[in-house]
Amino acid sequence: MAKIKAIIYVSESDVKEAAELDSLHDAISRELGWLHDSGMFIETWDYLDRSSRFPQNSSGSTM
Repeated sequence: MAKIKAIIYVSESDVKEAAELDSLHDAISRELGWLHDSGMFIETWDYLDRSSRFPQNSSGSTM
């Protein structure tokens, strides 16, 4: 099994609206779920850096 790293740029408001959720964490987790249908699984996700316009999630998240 191969591992790859992908960088996905998202608009916080767009992803929350698409998922119909107020929580960015929950919205990203739900929206990345489509990868499962392709046989891909997300081990973790996190924000790239604190200087971005999105808030930092220092603990990271798992799916």
